[in-house]
Amino acid sequence: MLTFATRHPATRVATLRDAPRAQQPRTTRMDVAMAVDADGWRRRQVVGRRAAMRYRQKVVDRATIAAEAVAARRAGQRVVFTNGCFDLVHVGHVRYLAAAREAGDLLVVGVNSDASVRRLSKGPERPLVPEAARAEVLAALAVVDRVTIFDEDTPEELIAALQPDVLVKGADWTADRVIGREIVEARGGRVLLVPLVEGFSTTALVERLRRG
Repeated sequence: MLTFATRHPATRVATLRDAPRAQQPRTTRMDVAMAVDADGWRRRQVVGRRAAMRYRQKVVDRATIAAEAVAARRAGQRVVFTNGCFDLVHVGHVRYLAAAREAGDLLVVGVNSDASVRRLSKGPERPLVPEAARAEVLAALAVVDRVTIFDEDTPEELIAALQPDVLVKGADWTADRVIGREIVEARGGRVLLVPLVEGFSTTALVERLRRG
């Protein structure tokens, strides 16, 4: 039998405590599981955002990385530099950057800006990925310590500001053609040519996608 608590002379409200058990809402195992899963999902979102914030901090401007390079050398560390468009990052890029990181203690990657890529005659549709997104993808790689975007046609000015100890390029270059070689070697640094992974290139991937 329901009992009522009088709230107003003209109003009566049934108390849930006195209602029959069948009429009360029940918490099922599924309800508990869904609540736990939702809580876990929220926590994963927070962790994901924090991780994203950490790797995004690796994308810096020229003045910042130049100052960090000075501090690294003072601490006895070797600064390594390489550059590229990195439009569609593939396994060839990853192995190349891993090899570059092995050459020193602080790997800085210079990324061509969108305008710079267009001037390189990579094709009317290039870059496929905007500069900020390309920089962020590289920053998410553990082997990369810093990423900076440059707008010039070549990285020479960036290399002059950075003064790296090791300058890395792919083995499809010859040492005498590597831009910035004189700057690096003038202070006792060296040029490292890393073998490319056969069968992987952004241009080839774009052509394959175009053919369907």
